[in-house]
Amino acid sequence: MRWQIAEIVESRRNKNGTIELITADGRNPRYVSIRAGLDPESRYYIICGMEWVDEQIYAIEPGHRAIDILLEYRHENLILDDFFYKIVEDGSLYFCNFFMDREETHNEDFQKAYAHFKSNHRNPHGALLPAPWVENFKLGLGKIKSLVKEDRLAVNKNTEIFKQLTGITEADLDGKDVRTTHYCIEALRHSINSFDRDRPIQSQPNSHPGGFRSIGGKQSWMA
Repeated sequence: MRWQIAEIVESRRNKNGTIELITADGRNPRYVSIRAGLDPESRYYIICGMEWVDEQIYAIEPGHRAIDILLEYRHENLILDDFFYKIVEDGSLYFCNFFMDREETHNEDFQKAYAHFKSNHRNPHGALLPAPWVENFKLGLGKIKSLVKEDRLAVNKNTEIFKQLTGITEADLDGKDVRTTHYCIEALRHSINSFDRDRPIQSQPNSHPGGFRSIGGKQSWMA
């Protein structure tokens, strides 16, 4: 399963650090930072970008930028190396790393296998980083719902994350397996919380790229 907000022709990191996605429809959004949330057990990840805004607006309303859900992906075959390839590929395209729960013992083998994979594939992107506040599922869910209410996070109706966010109940939250059954929310909260813990620094955009990635594909922008 793969959903993507736009057909990306190429991506580039500008010299000031902003990330620009060159899209087939010409929107070409620019982000101050892009980060992924990963749930290894379900083999699902979601990639989010914090938008770059005009410097004058940012000076007035710091910390009130919107976050776009750029991609969600769930790996559906049993070959772990294939999943690792997707992590590296999307990490490279979006210039992002992946935040996950590194404290859970059942994730240790995944991390070791990925480290071995990365050692044979030299690529600076797609690192696995510790997510913040991993034990507090309700805290992350509350943050997500606040962003949606403030119109700072749009969730497309065709995504798996939309189905889980709109379908979760109080009984689900009280269940001990909520982090497993609602793996999309689990991954999204890792990405969203990382922006709170490690806030990106905004700088003025520069039209000269410091690097680029290109990709093929046929998908259209979905608002």
